Amino acid sequence: MRKAGNIAVLAVLMVFAVTCLGCNGNSSASLQESPVTISAEEIKDSKNNLELTLKLPVIEDMKDEKLQQNLNDRFQAPFKQRQKELVAERAEMEKEAAQNQFELNPFGLASDYKVAYNNHGLLSLYIDQYEYTGGAHGMTYRTPYNIDLKDGPDIKLADVFKPGSNYKEAIDKAIQAEIAKNPEGYFEPEMGFQGIEDDQPFTLQPGGITIYFQLYDIAPYAFGIPEFDIPFTQFGDMVNPDLQKRLD
Repeated sequence: MRKAGNIAVLAVLMVFAVTCLGCNGNSSASLQESPVTISAEEIKDSKNNLELTLKLPVIEDMKDEKLQQNLNDRFQAPFKQRQKELVAERAEMEKEAAQNQFELNPFGLASDYKVAYNNHGLLSLYIDQYEYTGGAHGMTYRTPYNIDLKDGPDIKLADVFKPGSNYKEAIDKAIQAEIAKNPEGYFEPEMGFQGIEDDQPFTLQPGGITIYFQLYDIAPYAFGIPEFDIPFTQFGDMVNPDLQKRLD
């Protein structure tokens, strides 16, 4: 009887253990493997001589609700802060305009986004931020986000490759080869492309990466935001195999 009782207790403990595999936030039950749902939040306003036209990504239905909220806050926070700053800058310029008797056009703050990859627990997107504060034209700034949704860390460019690999040289060569196809569209070498930075903006895509530069970094304003698609096949065996598998 005692033996049968011990077996029963063991069976209960095994069921409890299996049930609780998802109790820990880092367990497999909490991992986000499938694509996340992303909808657009649009905000329009015209107060304080600031034309606001925002379109921002909003993640929904994630298993990890805390991480979901943190990410949505990250996407929105820069625009809330910049809106306050532009209202203050506008107020200062209105004082100067009144003193010197010149007119001001309304300021503008706008945004849009593009999802580059959303699968296998990886999310890669960028948000374009456009500002107009007077002058001949506004400025657009691109901010990429590359996130491992399994536990929330940002994926750095170095993380895409194996430790110790000379990936920066390989990327530089790929960009130089692309620029050579249309050199008149870019600044001369001494003022233009000199090599990527450690924190170079990029997004992930199936089978590769896309490298970005801001306006005026390596080309005139009229060229737009330079971007370079580089497939993993150009890196030989440098690519992080786990990440490459998740991007197939």
